[in-house]
Amino acid sequence: MPHQNDQHEDRPSRTQMKKHMAALQKMGDELAALSTDQIRKAGLPPLLEKEILFAKSLKKHEAKRRHSQYVGKIMRDVDTGPIRAYLDDIRSGRDATTREFHQVEQWRDALVGGDDALVEELFERFPDMDGQRFRQIVRNARKERDTGAKPKAFRELFRLLRDQNEAQQAETESRA
Repeated sequence: MPHQNDQHEDRPSRTQMKKHMAALQKMGDELAALSTDQIRKAGLPPLLEKEILFAKSLKKHEAKRRHSQYVGKIMRDVDTGPIRAYLDDIRSGRDATTREFHQVEQWRDALVGGDDALVEELFERFPDMDGQRFRQIVRNARKERDTGAKPKAFRELFRLLRDQNEAQQAETESRA
């Protein structure tokens, strides 16, 4: 005679179901934290997209919590694999963008700090860069630092380095 527990082994435990629902709610919250354009590009089912966009408009904590549970309930019937992949792509893109931003900041700070070896290294890295303009901006940024003037050239140097870095990456991606 089979035990009653043998009949229920195929189903997930209550704890597993709660953890799964919490994960779906968290995924819904991550979607709601995205911009409206990113949500529309996610390829979500219409009802889920509508509810995620509605969740962005909620202000009260309790309303957000209840709606998060509702979004989790809707997501039970949706294949979450593509959604998870989309969120991972966005997150990895943000991480890469942040790394690039910090790299450009480090270059700028080193150049303004007097690292002349980096000037030559950047010329090798960015062969299309206008050398005369670049050197002039570096000199002006150093002068601003020394005199305490407004950091106009400091910002311009950052923009120049960022644009060169982005152009190089776009060229690299177009070859791939």
